[in-house]
Parts: sequence; C-alpha cells; structure tokens
Amino acid sequence: MSKIKERIRQLQGDVERSRTIVVGLADNESFKLLLDDFRKTVEQADASWHLMNLDDKQQLGTFNQLRAMKLAASQLTSVLENYQYNMQRAEAEITELENSDDDEETSTVNSYYEE
Repeated sequence: MSKIKERIRQLQGDVERSRTIVVGLADNESFKLLLDDFRKTVEQADASWHLMNLDDKQQLGTFNQLRAMKLAASQLTSVLENYQYNMQRAEAEITELENSDDDEETSTVNSYYEE
C-alpha cells in the first residue's frame, strides 16, 4: 500500500473517530450541563484575579492553581469545536490527497509521501 493510501486510511479513521465523538456529545444533555459548569468555573476564575496578592507566596500558589484550572476548563468548553475543526482539516487533507493522484508527476503532495 502506498504511503498516500496509508495516510488517507489513517485520516479516514481520524474523521470517523471525531465524528463519533461530536455526534455522541453534541446533543447530550448531561454533556451540555457539564460544559455549563466548566464555563462557570472560567467565570469564577476571571472574577477572582483581582483578589489575589501576588506578593504572598501562598496566594501566588493559589493564583497559579486558579490559572491552570481556568486553562483546563476553557479547553474543555471548546472540546467539540476542536474535534469539528480537526475533522474538517482531516477531510480537506483527504480531498487533497485523493486529487493529487490525478497528476502524480507534478504533485508536491505525492512527492512528500513517496519519499
């Protein structure tokens, strides 16, 4: 199997996996509630920054924990969008690879995968 066909097969698996996740969670009420909780966590973190005294080592540690928690919660609130984006990118790459077979000699895609 050529490297291009192997890559297409891998991308198709990625697309199917992402689609399964997105379809399974997009209309799931429990997941929507969970996302609401994560959004509230982000809002609470945003509302707490000004209360921190960063000269105090203990509060600086709490600040760093709050910052990490906000980053994690923010990532979770956009998880479906990230999967949709990755799925679209994989589908675009599949299309590009499938179309590259038309002109094998001049295709930079083919030269990349055939090395």
